[in-house]
Amino acid sequence: MVIGVALTAYAGILRDKQSNEQEGKKINLKAGLIIAVLSGFFSAFPGIGFDAGFAEGSGIGYYAQEAGATARNSSLAIWVVVLWGAFILNAMYAIFLLFKHKSWNSFKKSKSGKAYMWSIVAALCWFGALGVYEQGATLMGNMGSAIGWPILMGGGLIVSNVWAYFNKEWTGATKPFGWLMFGVVVICIGMIIIGYSNTVG
Repeated sequence: MVIGVALTAYAGILRDKQSNEQEGKKINLKAGLIIAVLSGFFSAFPGIGFDAGFAEGSGIGYYAQEAGATARNSSLAIWVVVLWGAFILNAMYAIFLLFKHKSWNSFKKSKSGKAYMWSIVAALCWFGALGVYEQGATLMGNMGSAIGWPILMGGGLIVSNVWAYFNKEWTGATKPFGWLMFGVVVICIGMIIIGYSNTVG
């Protein structure tokens, strides 16, 4: 999975480098890689929070079940708490950028209804994916968070790049797209291995 993600990241770097060279722009590869690695590191934290929420006798999921929720649905209570941290950080950064660029008036631009609509659709799809994930992870028992989270992240990476392809983000970038496809194949193989490992022993 890690190798596959690294390959898709390399493909993105090649594409951006090619695009920036054509447009005469300079890129800060070092800073970009640092941010990407940190993002990948911190993206694991919701999975850790989800797992901790099922701690016997003290986790949020445990108390939800005590209150009458089924085991599968009790995980929804965990997300309410886990996602608050991510929401606060993202909201603070968004507000910071709005002040920095003085772009508060962008909310009132004409014909912005379509942007609001897609934002809501994206939010529903994103949380819907988490809802499906938690159902599956709960059914897998103790291995759910260890196996389910990498599959969720890998699947998201595949879908987002397929979407990017259909939106012509890879037009004219034949070599980088080849690396992307290779990375996607490696991720799929990784997901199969992770899933198979749950059946062994």
